Amino acid sequence: MLNLAFTNIVTELGNRTISKASIDLIYAVVQAFQLKHSTPIRRVENDQLPSQMDGWVAAISNDLAQHYSEQFLGFLDEYFKIYQYLLPNWKGRTLIYLRPWVALYAKNIEKRPESMKFFFQVFSELPNEKHVFAQNIWCEFAKDESATEAVMRYVLDSENLYYLPVLLGFAVHKSKQVSQIWAEIFFKEKPSSFVCAGCQVLLMAHLFNYEYLPYLIANVTSLRLKNRRANCFSLFISIIHSIVIYTDIQHDLPTKMYGLIAKEVGSNDGIEIFYESPRKWLVNALDTALFLKSILDHPSMQNTKKELYKIYINQFDNSTDIAEKSQSLIYAAAFSEEEGDNFVRRCLKEMKYDIVSVVTTCLALSVAYPSKKLAGSLYLFGATMAYDIAGMAGIDLASSALEICEGVVPDEIPAEAFDYLIAITILLFFWK
Repeated sequence: MLNLAFTNIVTELGNRTISKASIDLIYAVVQAFQLKHSTPIRRVENDQLPSQMDGWVAAISNDLAQHYSEQFLGFLDEYFKIYQYLLPNWKGRTLIYLRPWVALYAKNIEKRPESMKFFFQVFSELPNEKHVFAQNIWCEFAKDESATEAVMRYVLDSENLYYLPVLLGFAVHKSKQVSQIWAEIFFKEKPSSFVCAGCQVLLMAHLFNYEYLPYLIANVTSLRLKNRRANCFSLFISIIHSIVIYTDIQHDLPTKMYGLIAKEVGSNDGIEIFYESPRKWLVNALDTALFLKSILDHPSMQNTKKELYKIYINQFDNSTDIAEKSQSLIYAAAFSEEEGDNFVRRCLKEMKYDIVSVVTTCLALSVAYPSKKLAGSLYLFGATMAYDIAGMAGIDLASSALEICEGVVPDEIPAEAFDYLIAITILLFFWK
């Protein structure tokens, strides 16, 4: 009955007869059930109505919600029933008195999580009342972490682009929590086109918390291993633009680089391409890794680079898939702050006696910069691999090692011997 009286008042503000009858109904209910209240509630005498009827109703609703907080589910159930019969232009007005009961629901959302569906139904039916909905409904959900997560989960599960403004509204108040939820969904679960769109919207609105940027970057770059790259090309471009704007660095993002990113992230080439041409695949990964490193080369991005290294080296240490392991090592090499020898030795511990391992190590060398002494050992390893099974990949490794040694040669090896050694390596390969 209270819902009916409240609704009649806020939807018929100009009708004194209905307003008077509704106020008398509220008075009768309060007296009959001896309801506790602080706001004065009296019968209407001499047709004298409260000057601000909608404000008066909101005050009474808030008053009763404080005194009878345990009744919030019953109140909402009755409201949902009445709402179905309201005229479209009346529905938005009822949100004014609903707010205190929504606040109670948000704090106890685990008691009736399925009711979330109704709030989104109301949101969809009131396209011209989004600001009213935000001020009276979403703002209460945003005050509670569990409620915020429940709203984000509903948006994610719905995959409805119409709900993306809800995402932005929550991000204004809870940027860190919202960014964490979307980044973890992207990182741990299937990164659908909708998830990509949501992350892109957050980046474009400058509402994505950069604490979770490493997870976003790492997952986008690993999608080529899962044959899901095409969905995230525009997201990757948004990540790059967001970083450039955030750091205010001068980067022209040449057309050639867009082509590189398209090849690395946006192509629909399957993982089978890796097995057909591992060197080409991994060179693309290295180029993209170095490009990302260049735009992250800013004091404000140092934590992002450190976190990226941790993510990639963890993938390298724990993965059993040769493609993921190889690509992770190259990205880790690009973001590594370890001393070159330590990083390369760590790589060699995991290295298998095959062409992919040699290619990966060769590319990692180009950014890890080991000492001349260790490079000399890598030269001999590459030469042996070239002769045995790795072919040109072994020669690449030997050549990379020699480039590092150039200008500083161990005493026991004359300088002119290096040209001779690389020539011997090539001859051994073709002799085989």
